[in-house]
Amino acid sequence: MTDPGKGRGGGRGSALLAMIKKQMDTDGVGESTSQSALQESQRPADSSLLRSRGRASLIKIGENIPGAQPGAQTPETPSTSGQVSSRVGLGRASLLKMSQKLGAPGRDPEPVQSPRITSPPTPTAPVVAQIARPKMSGDGLGVTGSLSAMSLDKKSLTSGSSGPISRMGKSGDSINIMSNYINVKISPEKGIFRYEVKFSPETDSPRIRNALLNQHSNILGKAKNFDGVLLYLPIKLPEDPTILKSLRQDGTEITIKIIYQTQQKPSNSVQFFNILLNKILRLLEMVRINRNYYNPRCAHRVEQHRMELWPGYITAIEEMEDGLKLNIDASHRLMRTDTLRDFIKDIHTKNARNFRDVVLKELMGMTVLTRYNNQTYRVDGIEWDKNPTFQFDYKGKMTSIADYFNQHWNLQIKDLQQPLILHRAKKRLPQGGTKEEETLLVPELCYLTGMSDTIRSNFRIMRDLAQVTQVQPEQRRQVLQKFIQDVKNTPVAIQLLNEWGVQFEDDLVKLTGRVLPAEEIFFGNEKCIKTNEKADWSAAATRSPLLRTPNMRHWCIVYVQRDEKIISEFIRQLNAVSKTMSMRVGEALKIPLQNDTPQQYVTEIRKVINPQLEMVVAVCPTNRNDRYSAIKKLCCVDSPVRSQVILSKTISQENKLKSVTEKIALQMNCKLGGALWALKVPFNDVMIVGIDVHHAGTGGSPHGSVAGFVASMDKPLTSWYSKVCFQRPGQEIIDLLKICFVSALSLFKKKRGQYPERIIVYRDGVGDGQLSSVAQYEVEQLKSAFPLVDPTYAPKLCVIVVQKRINTRIMAMRGNRLDNPPPGTVVDSCVTRRNWYDFFLVPQTARQGTITPTHYVVLIDEANFDTDHIQRLSYKLCHLYYNWPGTIRVPAPCQYAHKLAFLVGQSIQAEPNECLAESLYYL
Repeated sequence: MTDPGKGRGGGRGSALLAMIKKQMDTDGVGESTSQSALQESQRPADSSLLRSRGRASLIKIGENIPGAQPGAQTPETPSTSGQVSSRVGLGRASLLKMSQKLGAPGRDPEPVQSPRITSPPTPTAPVVAQIARPKMSGDGLGVTGSLSAMSLDKKSLTSGSSGPISRMGKSGDSINIMSNYINVKISPEKGIFRYEVKFSPETDSPRIRNALLNQHSNILGKAKNFDGVLLYLPIKLPEDPTILKSLRQDGTEITIKIIYQTQQKPSNSVQFFNILLNKILRLLEMVRINRNYYNPRCAHRVEQHRMELWPGYITAIEEMEDGLKLNIDASHRLMRTDTLRDFIKDIHTKNARNFRDVVLKELMGMTVLTRYNNQTYRVDGIEWDKNPTFQFDYKGKMTSIADYFNQHWNLQIKDLQQPLILHRAKKRLPQGGTKEEETLLVPELCYLTGMSDTIRSNFRIMRDLAQVTQVQPEQRRQVLQKFIQDVKNTPVAIQLLNEWGVQFEDDLVKLTGRVLPAEEIFFGNEKCIKTNEKADWSAAATRSPLLRTPNMRHWCIVYVQRDEKIISEFIRQLNAVSKTMSMRVGEALKIPLQNDTPQQYVTEIRKVINPQLEMVVAVCPTNRNDRYSAIKKLCCVDSPVRSQVILSKTISQENKLKSVTEKIALQMNCKLGGALWALKVPFNDVMIVGIDVHHAGTGGSPHGSVAGFVASMDKPLTSWYSKVCFQRPGQEIIDLLKICFVSALSLFKKKRGQYPERIIVYRDGVGDGQLSSVAQYEVEQLKSAFPLVDPTYAPKLCVIVVQKRINTRIMAMRGNRLDNPPPGTVVDSCVTRRNWYDFFLVPQTARQGTITPTHYVVLIDEANFDTDHIQRLSYKLCHLYYNWPGTIRVPAPCQYAHKLAFLVGQSIQAEPNECLAESLYYL
């Protein structure tokens, strides 16, 4: 949370001054690695715990320690907002010393760190899929925290080994794989030695503490990492404790006592190595934008769109099943070559009336780059009432922004009437805590980065950018090899790595994967085909009888009068293709409209809706969100009926009409409750569940986030029950999951006569940092739903997280050349996480670039499925999405849940009528 005391009134001058200081190219003294504060304020105040505290947190500890006297506290001072701010007068070091005297136990050689989850730990309880509380292991630089206990392999269960979790399947043919990981070697002669540093007299400022330590670089060396209390060195000092003498600027002699604590294992120092890696990237003169680094010197210009692409890298050192590895991937950052002022001016030319609203909508949340200092800022607002003539107090003198940039950066601002851009950021205070700091930016000096929705919707721009960004596997390998060579050819970078004993291998990791057998697709009349090498069956889908056809006898089509000819041809073609699919289509009720306003569509559709009407087809001349939302809200909420919205240009091209109509017919069949195809599913008593969340953006749902829930109702997985629930804005964890689950279980028993004995949940949209919360919170909601349907009901639960936004790439080795692997490729060793039950699956064929696999993490497996069963089922489910006659990236229930949540969040913004829940009305 930001500091409410940082207002917009008289503090603006000082805020702008802070901005100016931030933009100056001055560096701090020494190096700092901040420790995050523990979240539980009531935990025992042992000394190791206290060392990770900030000043504000230490004050709170002091208040709760028995014997602490309120009278000893410093007075409170009011903030600018009228609220009480933190106490002043004692720095962090003094508070630490005071807290230790007031009842803290002695020093613990292995301090507990803050519960920041970065990777799940090896489970300690010898029970399959037991849900446990988080377990922390401190490393002094960060935390390799804990997730709930994962599903263990049988070897771990019997031996109690704390080694890596290895769950490997056996089915399929082996294939040689290269992945975008590089082995990290740690020299046995080096280490990460942790020390505690004490200053006498006490010195509170971390900057001064760093400066005092820097006076002894001949003893400590240049390769050190100091966060104000804990010191990390690649060597062990000969004396323990080591006593040093330093002089402060005022001439005061300071005694520094350096006490040895422990030598950390490389596996417990993942965050340290990532900090070291970031230093290497800065030494390569790369620019950091958000979390990644880019090279502006090798920019690729796209002149026709006034853009350029900066090449860069996405990097992370992680502990994998086979040891520490550097995950590295090629990346590109889109930069505009015109300024933010030019962008605003263009919008004003096109939207003179409401251009302020359009500008704010386009810019809010975007990242801009100031090239004079290569810093990035997020746009948090626009100050229309301020311009570069705005003055602030700079070194005791009122100076305008224009004069400051002229004097400090030698930049002449041409437009003195342009508005200023507002950026808000949290600044860490030396004494602990944070405050909000506002920065004012000049649009003329800012350049937009990243892609907006406008750019993404422009086919020509995306096509031209893809020619640069779509990197083939062999090219990707060369780019990553070049990064390693650049590091090794930079003396200062290689010297830093050598001092810490870190070395990168020259090539990518090689491993063995498996290609799962091709699946058989079943259509109506027992027709069966085997998928081809591209996992595509589009031709068979339109020429084969459908698996289940409910027919469509009563339906209407609403369109604008001028499209009469197009509509007549479409109806004729629909009748023709439906016969091939064994789907009977009755005569349509044609409703021509005089205009295309949303109200006209809604009024006419409402007139014809009755219990016998099975489908409403609305043909719209243009793609308007308000019209689409009005039609869908009427047909899904107010007067529930299946609906299909089509753009007139989609069915206006005569040479494509047949293929387009075939796809529309298939979609309409599914919405009516039909089924297109099926696969062999070996389970009889299993319910498959898919869950995804849509987060509301600008103009999104007023309820915040929408969670989509989809559950299978039959054995071949052709019938699905769908439901949504609303959450607080931006929330990922589902609060109302229990209600959805109870409804699905009740319907399952109604249709099949019994509750499912096993339930497999595929949860989409969860990042690594949320795995622990999902495992503990959502799983508990699922389990708490079982007694609500039957007090004795206790099915076996399997929860699998599906991750799409990952940086892992998998490339098949074809002799000396790399290529994309075939669909069905599974990787479940070497580059999988050390303490996770996880695997990577490639379900599709990539037409351009390098394919990204899907990452599956098995959080809990009470049914103790074979690894092959989980992997094969996940691949089968990628074949069952009825909107595409081929495999998709995620299991079909996840994609259905995504489509449902997106429709409700973007258009309907209300819970759909329950009578539609048993059909795929949202396709």
